[in-house]
Amino acid sequence: IPYSVELKLKNGNIYAYFAIEEEYPEVKITKEKGVIGIDINAYPDNISWAEVDEKGNLIGYGSITMPELASGNKDKREYFRWQYAHEIVKIAKQKRKAIVIEGLEIKDKGKRGDFSGRKSRRIRHNFSYKSILSKIKTLAKREEIEVIEVDPYYTSIIGMLKYAPQHMITKD
Repeated sequence: IPYSVELKLKNGNIYAYFAIEEEYPEVKITKEKGVIGIDINAYPDNISWAEVDEKGNLIGYGSITMPELASGNKDKREYFRWQYAHEIVKIAKQKRKAIVIEGLEIKDKGKRGDFSGRKSRRIRHNFSYKSILSKIKTLAKREEIEVIEVDPYYTSIIGMLKYAPQHMITKD
C-alpha cells in the first residue's frame, strides 16, 4: 500500500506522521429509498437533519446540538466533530438512506485579523463546518453510504416553503 511520511521537529523531539490512502468499499446504501439531508448551523450551534422518502416527502427530523465546539482546546473540539459525524452516519445507516449535504464554497476571508465579533464567529464556524463535512464523508464511505452534495442556493427557501409551514418546524 502506498504511503507517505512527514517528519516534524517539535520541542527538540522528532515526530513521524504516516499517511496511507484508504480504500473504501462499494456504496450499497443509495438515494433509491430516500435521503437524510443535513444542515450545519452556526446559531444555534447544531446539525439539523431531515429524513425524506424517495419522492421528497418528510418522514422525520431532528437536531444534534454542538455546545462543545464553542470552547475547549483544538483536540477536544476535533474529538467532538468526529462524534457528531458518527451520529449522523449512524442515523443514515439505521434508516438505510443516503446523506445529502450542502456543497458550500468557503471563500477567501481576507487578511488575518480583519474581522471581529459576529463575522469572526461565522468564519470560525465555517472551519468547523468543513471539518465536520469531511468527517461525515469519510465515515459514510466506510459504512458504504452514498453522500450527495447539492447546491445550497435554494435549500433554505425549499425548507421554508415546503416543510416549515406544514410541519411547524424551522426552515433548516
